[in-house]
Amino acid sequence: MQFLSKTLLVLVVLFAAIEARQGVSSPQVGEKAHTPEAVTAVVEGRFLLPSGEPAAGVFLRLGLIPKSFIAGVPGGRALEVETRSLEDGRVSLQFVPKEGWRYELEAGLAGHASESWRWSSARAGATFDLGEVVLLRSGAIEGEVVDREGRPITAHWQVLVLPQRPTVPQNSKTLRAITPQVRHEAQGDGGKFRLEGLGEGPCRVRLHFDAAGWFDMPDTKVVAGEVTAIQLRYEGPDLRRRIHIQLATRPLSSAWPDLGRVLLRDGEGGWWRPFVSDKVHRGLDFEGLEPGYYRLEIDDPRFEHIRVEDLQPGNGVTRVYLKGSCALRLVVFDAETQDPFDRFDVRLRIERSLFPPLDDPWRSVFGSGNVSRPASVRLHSASQSPLARGYLSGLVPGDCTLLVSAPGFATRYFPLDLEAGEFRILEVPLTQGGEVSGEVVDVRGRPALSGTTVALFVPGEQELLPLDIFFGDELPPPNMLGRGYERAQTRTGTRGSFLMVSVTPGTYLLRAQSPDRRTGIVREVEVIEGRTTRLRCLIESR
Repeated sequence: MQFLSKTLLVLVVLFAAIEARQGVSSPQVGEKAHTPEAVTAVVEGRFLLPSGEPAAGVFLRLGLIPKSFIAGVPGGRALEVETRSLEDGRVSLQFVPKEGWRYELEAGLAGHASESWRWSSARAGATFDLGEVVLLRSGAIEGEVVDREGRPITAHWQVLVLPQRPTVPQNSKTLRAITPQVRHEAQGDGGKFRLEGLGEGPCRVRLHFDAAGWFDMPDTKVVAGEVTAIQLRYEGPDLRRRIHIQLATRPLSSAWPDLGRVLLRDGEGGWWRPFVSDKVHRGLDFEGLEPGYYRLEIDDPRFEHIRVEDLQPGNGVTRVYLKGSCALRLVVFDAETQDPFDRFDVRLRIERSLFPPLDDPWRSVFGSGNVSRPASVRLHSASQSPLARGYLSGLVPGDCTLLVSAPGFATRYFPLDLEAGEFRILEVPLTQGGEVSGEVVDVRGRPALSGTTVALFVPGEQELLPLDIFFGDELPPPNMLGRGYERAQTRTGTRGSFLMVSVTPGTYLLRAQSPDRRTGIVREVEVIEGRTTRLRCLIESR
C-alpha cells in the first residue's frame, strides 16, 4: 500500500511538470476552454444584413502577420484558419495563438463591403468578441487623374478611398473594426482607375503622388449596386519637370545631409540646389528641369560619398540610402576569464532620431507636435555569422550609445561621441548578470492571469512610457535616466511564474500588471551578479 501511494505521488508530480511545460491550466475568469488542453483562442460574433436579418455564409479568414522587427521571424503572411457564418449569422472561429505574430481577420459576403479587424497578441483560452456586425451593400467608383490642363497623368500615383462609416457604440469587450481603405495604383492605363467593393455612403478621397505626397480630393458618395464616376484634378507643381529624391539613413534615420552639400548636375555644366519637400517625409525636390539626364551628388563628410547617374525628370521617386562615415572594431571578451566572444549582439541607441528639432531645416517635413527622441536599432545578432574582426561600419557621427550583450551576460553600455570619418577600437569586457524569478499572485494566493506583464524599473521611472519602440526589454544605465530608456520585461506563465535573466546588477522596482489591469509593486529589488533574486508579487483583488 505504501509503495502504491509513493507511485501515485510520483505520477502526480510528473503530470504537473508536463502540464507546466505545455502551458496547460484551468481557464481564468473570462476565458473558455475550447479544447481539453485549452490551447486555442476563439473569435465569436454575429453578422447581419442591412435589413437586420441574419447574414448566412459570410466568409471569414484569419491570417497571421509576423512582428518581424521584434521576433526576427521571416516576412510574409501565414494562413491560420477559414470559416463561414451559420444560418443565424453567428460565427465561432478557433485558432492556436503564436508568439511573435499579430492577427488580421477579414470578413466578406458577395454584394457587400468587406470588414476587417486586427490585434497584436492572443493567449490560449481567450475569446475575441466581434459583437453584431451589420454588413453594408457595396458599389463602385471609377474615374481618371488629370493635371490642371485636363491632361491624363498616367503614372506614379495612387488613389485612396475611405468610406465614412457611422459611429457604432463600442464597449471594452468587443473588437473595433478597422476603417476599410481601398487603393488603386496607376497601371499605365491612361490615368484611369476603378475601385470596387466599397460600402454604400459618403467617402473621403485622397490622391497620392510618389514625388509630391498626399492631396485631399472632393468627397464623393457610393451608391449600392451602381458605379459612381469622378475626376481627380491635380493642381500642384508640374511633376514632369521635377526630380524627387527620398533619403534614408542606415542603420537608422538619425541624421540628414547638409543641404549645401547636395547638388544636381546636368551634362552641360548646369547645377541646382534642392528644396526640402513640404509633403514627403525625408524628401528633396529639384524643380523646373528640362528633359534630359542628370547626376545627383552628396558630399557630406558625415556620410560616405553618394553619386547617382542618369536621373530624369518626371520619373517618380529616387530612393537614396546614406551610410555614415564612422567605423568601430569591437573586441568582446569575458571579463573574468579573458576568453573572447565571436558571437554577440550589438545595438545602437541614438539620442536624436526620427524627428528633427525646431531649428533644423528638415523640420518643415514634420507636424508641429513632433520632437526629436531616442531610438535603438540592432546592428548585429549573435545568431548571425561572426563579425569579421569585430568590424562595424556605416555609423553616423554624433552622440550615441552602443549596447553589447551575450547570452548569460549583462548588457554593457558605451556612450560614444563619434566624429566624421572616425575609426575606433573598443574593448568590451562582459560580466555575468543576475536573475530575477518569482510568482505573481493575488491576496488569496491564486496565480495571476497568464500573460501578466512583469517589468523592472529604475526607481522613479515606473510611470514613464518606454520611448524605445524597437527594443523595450533592456535596462538603462545611470547616464540614460530620464532620456528614454529600456527595461527588463517578461510575462507570467500559466501558474503566475516568471523569470528574467542576464539583468544588469543594481536596485530596481518591480511592477506587475495583469491583462485585466490589476497591478502589484515590489520595491527595493536587489539584483546581484551571478545570483538569482526570488520574490513574490501580490496584485490587487477584484
